[in-house]
Amino acid sequence: MKFLIPLLLVSQFMIFPNLSFRWAKEVSVQVLILFGICSLIWTKNKAIALFVGWNIALFFIFKSLVINDYVPSPEYKVNLLAFFNIINIVLYGVFYYILHQIKLDRKLIFKVFGFIAVFQSGYVIIQFLQLDQFFNNITYSLMGQYKCWPVGLWGNEALVSWCIAICSPYLLAFDKFRFKAGYGLCGIAILCTKVSASIAAFALGFIFWLFFKNKKAAVILLICVLLIGCWAYFSGQFTYYFNPTHRFEVWKKSIEIYKTRPITGQGLGAYRVMFWKLAPEFRSDGHWAQAHNTYIQTLFESGIIGLGLLLSILFIAFRRFIENRKVIPATSLLITSMIMFWGFPFHTAIGILPLVGLVLLEKE
Repeated sequence: MKFLIPLLLVSQFMIFPNLSFRWAKEVSVQVLILFGICSLIWTKNKAIALFVGWNIALFFIFKSLVINDYVPSPEYKVNLLAFFNIINIVLYGVFYYILHQIKLDRKLIFKVFGFIAVFQSGYVIIQFLQLDQFFNNITYSLMGQYKCWPVGLWGNEALVSWCIAICSPYLLAFDKFRFKAGYGLCGIAILCTKVSASIAAFALGFIFWLFFKNKKAAVILLICVLLIGCWAYFSGQFTYYFNPTHRFEVWKKSIEIYKTRPITGQGLGAYRVMFWKLAPEFRSDGHWAQAHNTYIQTLFESGIIGLGLLLSILFIAFRRFIENRKVIPATSLLITSMIMFWGFPFHTAIGILPLVGLVLLEKE
């Protein structure tokens, strides 16, 4: 922090090519503010600080926000996807640091996460049972025919299912029956959404938690789940995900594009634009605004450095949880990391949940 004032003074003499003196000073001040945020986070968690800093650097390297008022008619260029992504990443960093500065009630936070899971689960089940007239009317008008598509309050069956799966382990922190019943309700709701990633992550997350309570029962249950998975695979239940127009082909193509810029990737917010531009065969499929795989999308947009930093954050957090026997947040983080293979929870507000669990551990 002691270097910020000298850097701020020096920055006032910076002049970027084809940019006015005024704008150069404004940008340099913003960069230093973000640098200050990263330096504060550095004192708490170096991996998170580096991840935030790297993505900020990519934002400017790939000129995701350019304002050229040096020319007679000012020119403005904004990559909104990159802009929203960098805001999201910076807010994660700021939120992480602020949590360290305030008093946190661990049990209250666990109950809040549990309430979120139960509340969303209840609404999903209401929708699944066709008891929500508003939901039914909206579904009919949008799709032209009735489809049982429970979306909770997230408006998307996958997002609400991920949210329930990630929040649900916090209910296991309490021994009272109502919390156990709430956890069971979460499992039913996830089944109602029919989101495979959440179903698998929820089941494996429960087995992971159970392992610390009863190793023998956990092993038996794991064998049962694996047998069910093998049956589903060989019976063709996974055909949808092995379809050439879906995940595996998309991931293969994404990695091919990534290899053109292996160190830095294509830049924040570049996935939707670059993927559809360089893979026109997928344009008719509207799913691929995201890669539906956080690891591959991070590799695509932030390069091998960005992916390495992300994996280091997850590894360090998980190791700390296990070493300190913090099974509940470890289970939530494990579920999150599994869903990240099939979805993008860290591109939504859901990513805050494991971050809060990490801060609670670090403060204790």
